[in-house]
Amino acid sequence: MSWCNRAATTPLMSTASQANCRSFSRWDGRSFYPAPMSGTSSATRKRPGYCRRWTRLALSTPSGPWLLTNKCANAFRPAHWNFAALISIGAPTPRSSSNFILPCSRAQNRNHMQQPLKFLRDAPAAEAVVAKFAQRGCPVGLSYATVRDYCESVDDLPQIAPTDGDLKNVQRPWTVKTIVGCTPRPARLLEIGGGEPIVSGFLSELGYDVTLVDPYDGFGNGPTEYERYVELFPHVKILREYFRPGMSQFAPHSFDCIFSVSVLEHIPPEALRLCFEAIDEFLSPGGSSIHCFDFILQGPGEFDNPPMAERVLAAQARISGKPEPESLASILDRMHADVETFYLSPQGHHQWRARRAYNDFPFRKVVSLQTIARRGKLDTN
Repeated sequence: MSWCNRAATTPLMSTASQANCRSFSRWDGRSFYPAPMSGTSSATRKRPGYCRRWTRLALSTPSGPWLLTNKCANAFRPAHWNFAALISIGAPTPRSSSNFILPCSRAQNRNHMQQPLKFLRDAPAAEAVVAKFAQRGCPVGLSYATVRDYCESVDDLPQIAPTDGDLKNVQRPWTVKTIVGCTPRPARLLEIGGGEPIVSGFLSELGYDVTLVDPYDGFGNGPTEYERYVELFPHVKILREYFRPGMSQFAPHSFDCIFSVSVLEHIPPEALRLCFEAIDEFLSPGGSSIHCFDFILQGPGEFDNPPMAERVLAAQARISGKPEPESLASILDRMHADVETFYLSPQGHHQWRARRAYNDFPFRKVVSLQTIARRGKLDTN
């Protein structure tokens, strides 16, 4: 079933709601409220074919009206969602590389308004996020994702911490919290291979100057929808390139933080070396190199991942000029014994498997390793 057509057959609205768009209650009885329609005239608000955006009040973001097709029941058919709206109605996310953007065709999109995505209601909401996590500081070294950290993210950052079992659900909010703690505003950030600019977009709403560098060539099952992301995230500078040394677009040592989310494990060894050479070139003195990456703890691929992780940690040690406080072997032992270790869920594995036969892609225990390196002062000799 196409996700553009799914809403028409899903009982999300009562009959009365379909008629007048004035009230909305999901089948489980939760109440919802219309987001403000600021910036629109009363005449526009009364025109047929327009309706308010319906989200739970606690997660709604101010928005204008969006164009509907036939009935108010089709209010769930726009090509682009505010993710807060998805999680507020408990809607399942589409089976694609995107948990945030509906994979609709151009023909299906043409009757809908293309509005930028927004995660936070207003400036006070952004300030509340910064105030909560800025005081945590910057714990350099190697760590791993935990259930405790994920549950905190679901409570405090629900806009970027969905509950569909994917590993990025813990990685994205961890990255945001870590950057806020390590890199005070105003600061220039660069994301490597971000694909969907979820983290970059969220950080831009917090007041950071964010650049994302990604070739959008589909490598490593990554997305290719460069033009769409440019429209959806206008406050993120998106550069369609491979991140590499000598990029003429950037001055040396011009970024206060360079980070990646679930990217490094996809990069071949020689390209990984060049990636960290570029980090070394463009990271400012005192800046932070922050990365979380997938690591197969048990199952197919478990013997290939330790060399990859060791290369990442060695590169991080060169950035900081110091050895890792804890070895990879020690971290792996702790993960095996720790009941709090966050694993990719069976549901998440099913998404990864896509249409492949299970025997071609059996389950494996996948965790998220997290590394933070802070650069010292540059040697001017």
